[in-house]
Formats: sequence, C-alpha cells, structure tokens
Amino acid sequence: MVANDDKYMTSAIESVFLTNADKNAIKIAREREDFLRAEAYKKNQLQKLSKENKDLSKKNKDLTKVVTDQAATIAQLQAEIASLKSQQ
Repeated sequence: MVANDDKYMTSAIESVFLTNADKNAIKIAREREDFLRAEAYKKNQLQKLSKENKDLSKKNKDLTKVVTDQAATIAQLQAEIASLKSQQ
C-alpha cells in the first residue's frame, strides 16, 4: 500500500484515526453524562413522589377517620330522632 511506504500518509491516517477515536470517546463520555443525569433526575423524582405518596396516604387516613366519626355521629342522631318520634 502507498501508506506503508509514505511516512506522511501514515501520519495523516493515524491523525484521522485518533480524531475519530477522540470523537467516539467524547460521544461515549457525553452519553454517560446524559445517562447519569437522567438517573439522578429519576432518583430525585422517585424521592419526591414517594414523599408525596406518604403525605397523601396520611391525609387519606385522617380523612377516612373523620368520615367514619361523622357516620357514627349521624347514626347516633338518627337513632335519637327515631326515639323522639316514637315517644310522640
């Protein structure tokens, strides 16, 4: 081959190879950075959503207790109304 006999051609081919190798290394590094950034974002979102889920679960439990207490009060008042009606 011509490149084997010509040191300038060999040098140029090596430069092209190194440039492409550098581009590939940069591409891989960028892809890794993008991946790590995406993973950090997902982790952050998971933490936020987990906290929100915990807060909403507590709120739901509290509201369920309020509804249960109100239902018991309603049942008691209905019993009193029925008792008063039967006394008339």
